[in-house]
Amino acid sequence: MILFEILYVSRCRHRFDDASLTELLRIARRNNHAHDITGLLLYDGRGTFIQVLEGPQQAVEPLYERISGDNRHDHVHVLSRQSIKRRSFPEWQMGFYLMTSELIRKVDGFSDFLFSDTNQNIDNQEQAFALRMLDYFRLKARREQEDSSC
Repeated sequence: MILFEILYVSRCRHRFDDASLTELLRIARRNNHAHDITGLLLYDGRGTFIQVLEGPQQAVEPLYERISGDNRHDHVHVLSRQSIKRRSFPEWQMGFYLMTSELIRKVDGFSDFLFSDTNQNIDNQEQAFALRMLDYFRLKARREQEDSSC
């Protein structure tokens, strides 16, 4: 089986409240489990999502196409689309973090592209920052898991 990963950033047309986010995650986790998809969703509370989807290419590509065509999103921009040797988030049907501005500023190479009104014309530096953010939150989640098991 070829593993595949898509990383994208998007803006939602309307901000998600807690109940909407909870429902979105519940449905995503159920559907992702059924299709062997894992990943992480980051949301800034102001309308910007960064998401990585990983799994079989024949499952990830159609899911991304549905997401990018969803009328709740606009300015969908793929940052990375590639085959991968292993998953970065094997334990998460869909991990989630609310990105506060304080957390975002802690990430090495801080970029304010998340705070712009659109995600068009994202350059290589901003793409690298988004990847570092995903790494930061993945490590943060692992530390929290380790701390809770002590």
